[in-house]
Amino acid sequence: MKVSAFLKMCRKKELMPHSLNIESLQQLVKQVVTPMDNAEYEYLEVKKMLIEIYNRDNNPDSHCEPLPGEPGLLFHEFIFLLAMIAMNSETLSPAPHEQIEKFFNQKLQFAQVPKEGREYKTFDWYLEKAQLKAAGIRPDEDGSEDDLWSDGEGEDEMDRFEIDEKQKQFKLFLEQKAAEEANF
Repeated sequence: MKVSAFLKMCRKKELMPHSLNIESLQQLVKQVVTPMDNAEYEYLEVKKMLIEIYNRDNNPDSHCEPLPGEPGLLFHEFIFLLAMIAMNSETLSPAPHEQIEKFFNQKLQFAQVPKEGREYKTFDWYLEKAQLKAAGIRPDEDGSEDDLWSDGEGEDEMDRFEIDEKQKQFKLFLEQKAAEEANF
């Protein structure tokens, strides 16, 4: 996304001039976006084109055409800019995550994430669940197995036994080679 498109989105979502002014947005963009060449540096630092575009384009529904040398926002820069705007908004909350969440839900009208979707699960959690399932113990309290699946679903015990035999043969081979090298 180009920075002028971000400006257009801020106007469309009525963040400007209600939550922040163009000078503040220009400053936030300068803090987040690193110019990659002289043209981008000139666009952001010298000419301050965001302010000029803001003053020139009063229609939030108009089409946005990027200018030569205009820097783009990477996804993480886009999200970071929104979070910085949220932190500078009027909805003061003691916890920054609550303030950002309120901003995304109320100002940007993002859908609320359900409580069960917020649970943070680590790789170890999934690994433990898979090991319990492999041992024949049901790890699910609610009986749902949608979270966990494997490529080997439906394999019978003979396949697992065959792999174990191959592993044993390989281990024996390695031990023989080690013994041969030790006697060399």
